[in-house]
Amino acid sequence: MFLFTWILFIDKYVALDVLFAGIDIPFNCEFVVAQPQNDFVLLSEIYRVSSSQSLQFNRFGNWSQSLGLSVPSCGLYARRGNLNGYTLKTGLKIEHTDRGQHDTEMNSFSTDFFLEYWRYLEKEINFTTEYHYPPDNAYGGKLENGTWTGVIGMLKSGQVEISNVAFEMTAERSEAVDFTLPLYNVRTGMIIRKPSSVALPWNAYLKPFSFKLWAAVLFIMLLSVACMSATRQTSIASSMFLVTAAFCLQGQNLLQRCTSLRLVMVTIYLTAVIVIASYSASFISRLTLREPALPFTDFNEFLQDGSYQLAMLPSTSRLDFLKSSRAELIRQVYKKTVAPYEKNFPTQELVGVESICTKDKYAYFISDKHLVYFSKKISCSYAEIPGASYPGSVAIALRKGSPYTKLFSFRVQEMRRSGLIKTIFIRYSSRLRQDSVEVRYDIDVTDIAPILCILLAGILTALCILAVEFHISKKVGPHRININ
Repeated sequence: MFLFTWILFIDKYVALDVLFAGIDIPFNCEFVVAQPQNDFVLLSEIYRVSSSQSLQFNRFGNWSQSLGLSVPSCGLYARRGNLNGYTLKTGLKIEHTDRGQHDTEMNSFSTDFFLEYWRYLEKEINFTTEYHYPPDNAYGGKLENGTWTGVIGMLKSGQVEISNVAFEMTAERSEAVDFTLPLYNVRTGMIIRKPSSVALPWNAYLKPFSFKLWAAVLFIMLLSVACMSATRQTSIASSMFLVTAAFCLQGQNLLQRCTSLRLVMVTIYLTAVIVIASYSASFISRLTLREPALPFTDFNEFLQDGSYQLAMLPSTSRLDFLKSSRAELIRQVYKKTVAPYEKNFPTQELVGVESICTKDKYAYFISDKHLVYFSKKISCSYAEIPGASYPGSVAIALRKGSPYTKLFSFRVQEMRRSGLIKTIFIRYSSRLRQDSVEVRYDIDVTDIAPILCILLAGILTALCILAVEFHISKKVGPHRININ
């Protein structure tokens, strides 16, 4: 945008279209012409949408000796928000198409809900779009010789004025193109195919109840033992055995002649049924909703694992992030898991995302907004690595020094202020919500190891007790035991 506002004073009889014929006054230039009238001075702002279009006249205000200066309170781009049907040459990277590679119908290859924003801008700013495609069909990356590829290269060379691509803003890109205000924030992260096995920790069998609830159950069992012993119908040892059996939902053949003992037993069994039912429901729901065991959870563990290949689209900000990061860990991730396979990167986002389903030990780097669109099109369930991501902002990229940058920034600001951007995303993501893909989790020996250990310990304990009883019976001799 120009740093000054130009004011030209001319005679009232001078025709503006004749005076400025063949003179290009850029769209973002504030040029005001002052012409005296009968009792006031008319202020008109003039500009051209482009050098090839006719001169535009807008009444800016007036000045008179009695009333002073009268000008509009709205800003420049609130007044100058119409491109009068101007055709903008727009760079576009084709993601996929069902009608033909160079079909200009964006419905067939739109990467995400960015199209919704573009349609709104076309309507509000009143322009049409003429699409141009980069030869390498890439977003754009900087080569070693300093030149740019892809859509960024087209903007840099002036082949196109603007891009209808969701460009992530980076410092390096901002040196080659101009960005509007951010449309929305994104988080670019790593996804892998969801593992089919789920780790079951040893304390998983205790998780359904809290520590206080387990303490309450133990207290109830001890209280039940005391109540049974108080009836003088069973010993403390027998009471402990019967209460434990009741909480394991086991029957007993004790002849209950005492009414008080019967009431205690009924209470114990009712309590045990409620406790076991609650425990079973909670435990089964935990087994059903448990999350898979990820092979790694962040960049450091990913690098230590070393068995996965990390892929992404070439000439993207994702690749630039790994290449130019100041963090040694990130640079090592690029050197060991990205650089050896860089020549084989997929050129289409859908192909890359689908590769996590068709290839083993394959990770893919993608933004969360792109994932909303492509997750519905892949054939398997995926898992996001929580600690392997970074934040960013997406904006519209324009040619460096474009006169329309501030206009598009103004419209983006209005869209954000009105909540339209969030509304579009919610509406679009609801249409693309991923259908649930059935994932079968395998159960192996390690998942039931705690139960097996308890069973083995019980067997060994029973054998030890049996051996002790057998040894005692040989010394003491056979005795008849009466259990009351």
